[in-house]
Amino acid sequence: MYNVEHKREVLINESLNDSGNYYKYLKALYNLFYNRISESDKDYATKNDISFKEKKNAVLECYDKAYVSPDIIARYQKDLTGLGYFSVKNVNGEWRTYINRELDF
Repeated sequence: MYNVEHKREVLINESLNDSGNYYKYLKALYNLFYNRISESDKDYATKNDISFKEKKNAVLECYDKAYVSPDIIARYQKDLTGLGYFSVKNVNGEWRTYINRELDF
């Protein structure tokens, strides 16, 4: 398993060289959450605010032949959390995703 700094370096290198799709997928998901939260009157998104289909479509817009499953989307969201872009908290039994900071790749 890669450490956080290594993953961040991979993302920055991919974005600078426009190589690979990993950074595009994470960026697409980040932007989906960012836009949805910005459009709402809350500072977070819940599981019901953004459907799997919307997340899948965001990734497929980057590369239409991408393999997308609920597990893959969950891994990308976990990566965004592990890298410090998202935080996920359980508030009164409701899982909320917050954006901690802007993307730097």
